[in-house]
Amino acid sequence: MATIKDISQKLGISHATVSYVLNGRAEQFKIRQDVCRKVLETAKELGYVRNSLARSMVTGRSNTIGFVINSGMGTEFVQRITGGILQAVDQYDFSLKLFDAETLNKATVIRRLREQQITGVILHHPDIHVLIPWLKELKGLDVPCGIVNMRNDTGIGHGVISDDIRGTKDAVHYLVSLGHTKIAHLTADVLWDYVRERETGYRQGMEEIPACRPHIIRIGLYGFGSNLKLLKRFLSGKKDRPTAVVCDSDYHALELFQAAYQLNIKVPDELSIIGFGGLSPAKYSAVPLTTVEQPFEQIGFEAARMLLEHITTQKVIDGRNIILQNSLALADSCAMPSAMQHHKKNNRKGKEFS
Repeated sequence: MATIKDISQKLGISHATVSYVLNGRAEQFKIRQDVCRKVLETAKELGYVRNSLARSMVTGRSNTIGFVINSGMGTEFVQRITGGILQAVDQYDFSLKLFDAETLNKATVIRRLREQQITGVILHHPDIHVLIPWLKELKGLDVPCGIVNMRNDTGIGHGVISDDIRGTKDAVHYLVSLGHTKIAHLTADVLWDYVRERETGYRQGMEEIPACRPHIIRIGLYGFGSNLKLLKRFLSGKKDRPTAVVCDSDYHALELFQAAYQLNIKVPDELSIIGFGGLSPAKYSAVPLTTVEQPFEQIGFEAARMLLEHITTQKVIDGRNIILQNSLALADSCAMPSAMQHHKKNNRKGKEFS
């Protein structure tokens, strides 16, 4: 197998120059482009393959970053985030290692990160308070790190999120454009950042419409045993029942669908529903769900790109946050309020007989 020494001897240039070119550091050491081209061509001609294991033994780092998943390992959105991370990793010629912190404790994961000489780490969990100890320990070990799918205001590493405040406001504005004023917000009864931001967006959207008054419905996380019972009770009061609901997730929206179905409340004729996330179940529900789509793949890609850019160029990432835009994906779960539908229908009938 060809080595850096073989390339160096063939071209008559220093071992260090060849090493800098092959390890992507030519720009840092101001090596001319014609020299870089000759090194790369000769490496290909001789069949040179970089020995990542040997390099990691010398540098104490590998060309591998870690993705530590503290929550939602098997969920669709985490899988899509992982797909985006893999795209960035491939572009930088790195590898990715997954660590399941739901089943392994922090000490075990940190030990494995060190043993495997992981170069940098991306963290995921919906609660920043869970991640702060991880960030502090990784900083103490001089391991670059960041957070995916959450704002990071700790000053340690970076964060990449979607603009959930704007996304929920857009959902409220869309329902108002259909004629709704009695719009509720269905949300999880937890203090996670994304839950709070979506409620903030809902409240801001409602404040901009004089005729709208906020109505918050708090239930357990998706799949919580009492959710369906609570939602059926909420929908049973015809007098106070809203005509539309903006949900904090597609999963909660589907639970609301189920409650409405069991009470024979028609969606969207009697109740309009908007989800949040843009997950596959939204497309395949009995009535396809209008939802705020999050760019999960792009979130993962940007989180990894920033980390890898720091690793390869030492560009500062601490304290930086990237905020990506969501988009409202319209489907069949929203319509005008039933009173407006009847009014419109009666107007048409009146015109037919006039």
